[in-house]
Amino acid sequence: MPLIFISYRRQDARGDAGRLADDLQEAFGEEQVFRDIDAIEAGVDFVQAIDEAVGSSKVLLAVIGPGWATESERRRLDDPNDFVRLEIISALERKIRVIPVLVGDAKMPRADELPAPLAPFARHQAHEVSDKRWKFDIEALSKIIEKAGVKRRNGGRVVTDRISRKAIWASALLVFALAGYASGVKDNQGLGALVALLLGALVLGIVASYDIAAHRATGRWLAIGTIALAGIVTLALIPQFSHVPPFHESPPQPAPPAPAPISAPVQSGLTTGAGSLTCGCHGYVEFGTVRPNGRCASGYEVVMACGWACDAGGMAWGALCQ
Repeated sequence: MPLIFISYRRQDARGDAGRLADDLQEAFGEEQVFRDIDAIEAGVDFVQAIDEAVGSSKVLLAVIGPGWATESERRRLDDPNDFVRLEIISALERKIRVIPVLVGDAKMPRADELPAPLAPFARHQAHEVSDKRWKFDIEALSKIIEKAGVKRRNGGRVVTDRISRKAIWASALLVFALAGYASGVKDNQGLGALVALLLGALVLGIVASYDIAAHRATGRWLAIGTIALAGIVTLALIPQFSHVPPFHESPPQPAPPAPAPISAPVQSGLTTGAGSLTCGCHGYVEFGTVRPNGRCASGYEVVMACGWACDAGGMAWGALCQ
């Protein structure tokens, strides 16, 4: 017998009730979920059939839409033979776990909006299921049902269809980093900014993967791809720091050109040993000094002592071509 009974009013929340039943059947097994009173065969006492179906359940989910407790619907709740009224009252009398499930932005009715036999129902904590986070809310509801004693089918889990925002942000950071690298960033400051973006993408991608593993979001391959690519690019960028000059330093200057060689004096043709300067008192000079002389073939002459003293002091001297 089904352990999860879904009570709903067709005119109020038929679509949401069907969607809820499909997700719970995926998690707990089709045989564990009962939702359609049309399953009662012709000729069977429907009050007794409802009582038996509810009695075999461990949880009754009362799906409440925006029109569940309006003036027109309230008259149906006042009818002792109303299906929804019979289902909820039967569960309350049997001490079965009754969970109001709010859909379509519905509000939990107050006790004074309900018939007296249904007044205790208003004290039950409601569980909201919204379209924006449907799968997440259904997973939370499934955990409540588990606590009531209904086991999942082979560990089945309702997987959310919401893509992880962390994975989206991680991929966005990765795109920014790749765009910056493609623009030609080469200095240490720019590379540091790119690495910071890539590390942010790595962290967000890892956190997103934990959310996805816990079935709180989807986007597994987006997270894995972001982590892998961000890691590869980061490892490729880090070695470039040692080959790039700091952004505030000037590039190395080219070496100055080598000085032009000094050209030798113009040679006049005097051979080595020829006198280039006759002996005399020419002033003070250090003997043995080599100095340029354009009259010598080699371009240079050497100072030589002549062997006599000058009246003013010092020795007389002359020069020979080298």
